[in-house]
Amino acid sequence: MYQNEKWGRYHLPWYKKFIEYLKQYSEVEVINYNKDGKTFSGRINLQSKAGQFGHNPPLSDVDFIAENVDNGEFIVITFTKYFTSHVVHYLKSDKCLGIMSAHFSRRYMVEHLKRNRLLHKLDKVHPFIFGFFQDFDVNKHRDIRDNTEILNDKLYFKGGGWRGDNAYRKVVKILYDKKYLDPSSLHIDKYLKELSKQKIALSHYMDVDMFNSANEHPGELCYRDIEMMSIGVPYIRIEYKSEIHNAFIPNYHYIMIPREHAYMEFDKNGHQGVANLIISKYNEVKNDDEFLKFISRNQREWYDKNMRWPKSAELVINKLKLIK
Repeated sequence: MYQNEKWGRYHLPWYKKFIEYLKQYSEVEVINYNKDGKTFSGRINLQSKAGQFGHNPPLSDVDFIAENVDNGEFIVITFTKYFTSHVVHYLKSDKCLGIMSAHFSRRYMVEHLKRNRLLHKLDKVHPFIFGFFQDFDVNKHRDIRDNTEILNDKLYFKGGGWRGDNAYRKVVKILYDKKYLDPSSLHIDKYLKELSKQKIALSHYMDVDMFNSANEHPGELCYRDIEMMSIGVPYIRIEYKSEIHNAFIPNYHYIMIPREHAYMEFDKNGHQGVANLIISKYNEVKNDDEFLKFISRNQREWYDKNMRWPKSAELVINKLKLIK
């Protein structure tokens, strides 16, 4: 892999823990192709051939390969949202046992594989978990939430992409102008502490003019969604198209705005129409404590069953049938 210590995103700590997990089954040698601390993608050396790249296929810092040096079989784990840019080529090898993909959309996965004449390998690609921005103590922040007597009932969102002419989160800008939320960024420690005390939050991807093709804005899952899910902070969002292992269920794991409604409103009133849907949904549920607690319990249960270590490692082992 290409270890990217610079950005400290969740997948690198996860990969390191997974390496230690594999050591209970095999002798493991780790190869870090980022020799200078500045190189985050490039070619690697593989025993098997991967399509036109032969023994030297490309890899990025969000990807991970584990290869059995005895027989050349290998697995791929990827957190990339641009599936075709690197990892699709690994399916061209008969030695590829499977790919676990954090940004998985079946409608787009078919498009990716058809383009590469690999549709017959669709069963080799599996939805995976997604990650936080950085690893953090989930139990600590659940305790903060559970011991906060009165949660903040203002709609909560923190992140960029909403300022300026080239903003890609225009709905967030509208909600900011209407004083429904303050999206100004915080240091992650302060953000997580604040998030833990929120009654209701907003997911990041609300602009329906995005995520409309396989190669342009293809991944709609976000670090924020998983951070909220793990702590148990109910959030509003337009119905997911992206999938995850044991997929999030509308109005069970999150507060759903039907995608059809969002497109209809966008067609009539643009981003303002989508913002109005969010405001309406927020006003509908913000005082429904029974429903919000129901969502929160289900979020935590999903995290504990699918992502809490070592559940996510066990998922890879079991899904790709690595232990026989």
